[in-house]
Amino acid sequence: MFFKYLLWFCEFKNMNSSTQQENGWIGRYGLMRKAYLEEYQPELLRELTRSGSLSQHLAEVDAAARRRLEKLRGRLQKGKL
Repeated sequence: MFFKYLLWFCEFKNMNSSTQQENGWIGRYGLMRKAYLEEYQPELLRELTRSGSLSQHLAEVDAAARRRLEKLRGRLQKGKL
């Protein structure tokens, strides 16, 4: 699984910046979601790929994960966890 993630990460880094801006930033958590979909939800992955919304889905997942992480960091800094 780690090797798959590493390959996707390298492929993503090799994309040009205009493609990244069009599709949104996928990032670490988006790539982890893609790895999960490939391993455990291949039908959903195929459907998202077929409909052309995979990049958008991965970018949304990444953004949501980053928002949650920032919220948790704030709570940890305030000592509320």
